[in-house]
Amino acid sequence: MAAASASSVATATAMLPPPELVRGMRFADPKEAVYAVQDLALAQHKSVRVARSSGADRRLECRGANCGFFVQIYRKKGGATRFWYVSSLQLEHSGTCDAKLKPTQRQIERLASVSAALTAKPDVAVGDLIDQVADLHSFALNSSRRTLYRAKAALKKKALTQLVEAHTKIPPFLEQFMEQNPQAFARHEYDSFQAFQRAIMIPHHAGGLQKVYGLAVELSTSPDFAGGAQLVLLGKDGNMDSVVVAVAAVATNNTEAYDWFFSMLAAAGVDMRGVPLFCDCNTNLLAVAERHALNLKLCGDKIVQGLQERFKAFNEYQRHLVWELQASESAEVYKTVLVRIEADCGQQVAAYLQSLPPRSWCVFANASERLYGWQTSTFDAETFKRAVGSDIRVLSPLQFLESMCCLFVDAAYRRSENARQWSEQGLVLTPSAQNQLDHERAKVDDYTVQHASREISYVYRTGVSPRVMRRVNLATKSCTCVYYFQTGIPCRHLVAALQSHERLAELHTFFEPCYLVDTYATAFGDKVVLMPIATEISEPAASSAPQNAIAAEPLRLLVNASRTSAKRPRSEPRVPGQTFKKSKCTLCLDAGHNRRTCPLSIRPEIVFQKTNATVDEPTPCPLEQATVDVESSPANTGDSMVV
Repeated sequence: MAAASASSVATATAMLPPPELVRGMRFADPKEAVYAVQDLALAQHKSVRVARSSGADRRLECRGANCGFFVQIYRKKGGATRFWYVSSLQLEHSGTCDAKLKPTQRQIERLASVSAALTAKPDVAVGDLIDQVADLHSFALNSSRRTLYRAKAALKKKALTQLVEAHTKIPPFLEQFMEQNPQAFARHEYDSFQAFQRAIMIPHHAGGLQKVYGLAVELSTSPDFAGGAQLVLLGKDGNMDSVVVAVAAVATNNTEAYDWFFSMLAAAGVDMRGVPLFCDCNTNLLAVAERHALNLKLCGDKIVQGLQERFKAFNEYQRHLVWELQASESAEVYKTVLVRIEADCGQQVAAYLQSLPPRSWCVFANASERLYGWQTSTFDAETFKRAVGSDIRVLSPLQFLESMCCLFVDAAYRRSENARQWSEQGLVLTPSAQNQLDHERAKVDDYTVQHASREISYVYRTGVSPRVMRRVNLATKSCTCVYYFQTGIPCRHLVAALQSHERLAELHTFFEPCYLVDTYATAFGDKVVLMPIATEISEPAASSAPQNAIAAEPLRLLVNASRTSAKRPRSEPRVPGQTFKKSKCTLCLDAGHNRRTCPLSIRPEIVFQKTNATVDEPTPCPLEQATVDVESSPANTGDSMVV
């Protein structure tokens, strides 16, 4: 019956290694042997005690009264190898055994449910841990709350130490990244307690991109980086593929972090002044926009997400209407679509969209700014997840930087190969630009061209009433339609005008330079990004502070540490980033010593009465009082004394 019970319990505690004890079993040391017996007892829902301990043996018995369970362990004497072995054992508990489960701190720390709960929520309540262990492992820890508190504190300290160790690897990682990639830019900063604050990586910035950017801010969901964020600056190349321009990990998502981020971009040569930047315009971004001359545009995806969160019944057709409103080419079209939205989506949705300044997200209000057809920040979380292998929000700063470095390597190789192949094929335009041009040229036969001069023509669609005229000026390379100016790719009206003048050979000169293969090859051809290798990264000295350390408020990497029963030994260094309270002397109120080692304790007859000092008669400092003559002290005047 006992064996069956042990089997069922072993199934319930499948998260623990299956215990096994047989006669003659060897162990490297007595501690390992004791642990094995304790784990077996845990699997049986019992507990054991060390009945005898000496330099030559260990005897463990069941805590229950009159129970025959025991394990006798001896040390092997003599010989070249020394080990401990099980001499005799009785693993069956008596029928009247009343021993109860009492797991040790080590066993609680090894429970997968406890470590998983603390990883997901470092400040989880002990009561919740007890419930979770009861559900997953079928035993209660109500009588072991004190031990559970100690295990929780130990696991949190271990996680904090591991996180600090991981953060100390960031500086050498970035240093090697810059050594291997001289064209790259990387910076990191720590606070005065050597706790990680922020880091940035920019592989290279050689131009060849559309003059517009997107900024994605992903708030970290990792308990090791609580309160932090990952910043990803994106652009698009001439083939209309997204390019990661810069990545940064910041410990706090605040105004200071954004100010530092854009300052680092400027230092790396990424000019953001006046360039359209699609983003989620949060308060931190708005606070630094004027200082860095940012031209912020609302990300269309964020607008749609906001509508879906506020209005749960928001459907796909209504999403399409929002995108149609964003693409409005005139104020009249904007008003018309807004009326349709009010009719199909409701007055609240229309009022919300109307409250957004058209200048910040609609095409017609940005007629003088080239947005290249951008509607969002181009950040696709699923694409990044496939490329990186996981959601970047769950990564620690070091993991995030390493993953982005892998992304840089792949992207640089892919673009370098594109440049080589397209040049060998004699292409003038990138494939995506050529596809866009082919789409416009397919519509040319539907249009009529009326010449005003050799340079100026009027183009309209044949057989359509009312007639909408577009004026094309070949000299200034312009068309009154929105498409050409917004994308930098010749529209159907311009192509029709060139065709009517038999000047199609000049067509490539009307493209924005970024769409030309020559520009693409100059920017990305033969460009290589090398990745730091863990075995080649030098370990940072434990006593050396990071080069970019700054005086800042200490960062709490996890939640505030719980009280622990054990004090830190003087020989053990404090964990960087961990706050502590300085002790003060109760005699002189100075820090750095206690009452027994206070210099004033040398003069025991001098006792100070604590009084409220006035401005006219300031209280003398302890050193001044210590030199007062003994005859003038309160001890000789008969005044009352207060210690």
